[in-house]
Amino acid sequence: MSNVYIFDTLPEIRFDITGAYLDTGLNLDDSGFIAGVPKEEIEDGAYKIGIYIKKGDMEALQYIMTDNVIVKAGNSADLLGRM
Repeated sequence: MSNVYIFDTLPEIRFDITGAYLDTGLNLDDSGFIAGVPKEEIEDGAYKIGIYIKKGDMEALQYIMTDNVIVKAGNSADLLGRM
């Protein structure tokens, strides 16, 4: 896995997340997002998914805690088990 791709996201309201964590007292309604990934811009191969956040001078990158990978081949992309 040597290719890295970064795509913009759009915010999505998630009232259900706040509801699931009521005991924390946190409002997590704004914790959702949607990412559109244009398959024609990605080379065929297996990829891990990560989330990159930048706000002002703060930056963070976290790969999703799973052994699953996305495998892109031609016009299809599928979620598979361990790489």
